[in-house]
Amino acid sequence: MIHIQKSNEGIDIPKKDFASINISTNLYFNGKEIKRYVNKVHMKIKPSDNALCEDERIDREDCIYKLESNIDDCTGEILGYVMDLLYNAGAREVNYMPVFMKKNRPGWLITVICKEENIKTLENIIFAETTTIGIRRQKMERTILKREISEIATPLGNAVVKVCDSGDSKVFYPEYESAAAIAKKNNVPLKEVYDIIKREINSGGQCGKKEKD
Repeated sequence: MIHIQKSNEGIDIPKKDFASINISTNLYFNGKEIKRYVNKVHMKIKPSDNALCEDERIDREDCIYKLESNIDDCTGEILGYVMDLLYNAGAREVNYMPVFMKKNRPGWLITVICKEENIKTLENIIFAETTTIGIRRQKMERTILKREISEIATPLGNAVVKVCDSGDSKVFYPEYESAAAIAKKNNVPLKEVYDIIKREINSGGQCGKKEKD
């Protein structure tokens, strides 16, 4: 009795959109193999709609550093000045949190989020401008949405917005500096500028990628 057995020997993906599968056909007579054929079948692969390309994966995965220190004997004016210096030197985020330290001394917990290449500069600013004598440092992983900076036309002039892409939808956020400049130029309240920008976004206003200066 002749028995036929087929099997997949492996998958080869030489190109981005194609895969090759080796299908072997074995002929058996009384349980003994007497002939074997191998055919290669090419198939076009349709990528999943939810699949992320390499660039998208890079945009969604990121590493940042958190610098942290307890500070006392600093006035609010000094802390505000330090915050401006840190942002101008490349900090991604700066915030202060009120805390009680040893002997119930009131103080501030300063937290700075930054990239690795900015650590040294930011630490030097904190040491030079505050009373701290130590800074804690922690490397952190984070997941971020794809984002880009665009401009949208409004009756008061072009406004800069940040566009965040979750894959299923896009969210637009007016940029403060741009909105503030428009408010001063047109002598209108800042909150009114925000409302105008949001109305233009919701009505499908013309939005284009902002050219780098």
